[in-house]
Parts: sequence; C-alpha cells; structure tokens
Amino acid sequence: MNPVRHALALSVSLAFAVGGCANDPPSSDGTDDALTNASVDSIFTSLESKDCTLVSSSSEGTGSALQKCQGIGDYELFVQSGDGRSGVVIGHGGQQKPLWLLGQMLGGAFNDLGAKADWRVHGPGRTPHAVFFRYLTSPGDNVLVVVALTPEAQCVVDIIDARKHPDANLLARASADATRSGPVVCPATLPAPR
Repeated sequence: MNPVRHALALSVSLAFAVGGCANDPPSSDGTDDALTNASVDSIFTSLESKDCTLVSSSSEGTGSALQKCQGIGDYELFVQSGDGRSGVVIGHGGQQKPLWLLGQMLGGAFNDLGAKADWRVHGPGRTPHAVFFRYLTSPGDNVLVVVALTPEAQCVVDIIDARKHPDANLLARASADATRSGPVVCPATLPAPR
C-alpha cells in the first residue's frame, strides 16, 4: 500500500464562500433551474498519488506527506497521509477549517481513500455545491462521505455504507444535491453511517 495514500488524520477542511445559485438565471417556465436536477452534474477528480503533486513530506515517526490534487475552479483538494491513514483537505482562497473525522467516524482505524472525488456542480458556471469521496478501512468498511459546500456551511452531511447499499453512489449524489434545496444545518457530531 502506498504510504502517501495514508493519513495523519482524516480531516476535511472547508472554509470558503461558494458563488452559488442566486446568480443562476431563472428558467423559461418561471422556476429556478438552479434548484432542479436538470442543471446538476458530476465532475470527477483524482485522489491517486500519481495524479497529485507533493507539497511536503516528513520522515519523522512513521512518515507523512501532503499532496495537492486537482480541485474544481478555485477549490483545492489535498490528501494527507501517514501512519496507515488518509485524509482529505478542501481549501478555498487560502482558508481551511478542519473537520476532524478520523476519531469520530473511523475510530482511528487504518484507512485508504478511493481513487476519485465526485464534485456535484450546477448551473452554467458549474459551481460546486457538494463533494463526496470513498473511505475504505480495515476491517472492510466502505463508506461514502458527503460534504456540503454552501456559503452558510461546509460540513459532512451524510455517510453512506456502501456494503449495505449497492446504489451507494446514487444515494450520495441525491444527498449532495439535497443540500441545494435549503439552508444546510451542520450536525454537532458526524451523522452515523446509514
């Protein structure tokens, strides 16, 4: 297993303002296309080390690395790795607000990231409103973590157990797209995997 794909801590850093739906033009029938699925799509970016650029590394302890992977527009994706664990950091405008997930969600278990991030985008400008990615852990957990990206909140809104749901990607997309229908309320703790 590539040590660059393991994390020091599973964190998702989110602190930024998203342009958003208010600037999308209304549809011809008078409804707001920004809130319909007709204008929603996915953009996939890689989380694999071969597609990312090394930002920093350390040989102290068990070793660690931080790699910058492709993001969307002004959004940046970073993969933290070390000690058999992987984490994702999403940055915008130089701002980062970590949401520490490793202890809460995985109980500190060894993990690995899936190969891709699925950015849910809308409107003619393809503005991101959510992103989700896969975590694989020992002893065999496989979950999709859905993160809302809104001006009001940036947080994990859903965790889907892919072992229980053969349609986990569809469920994650629906959960991600639901963040556009109203204000996102960030839970005080992470939602339990469903």
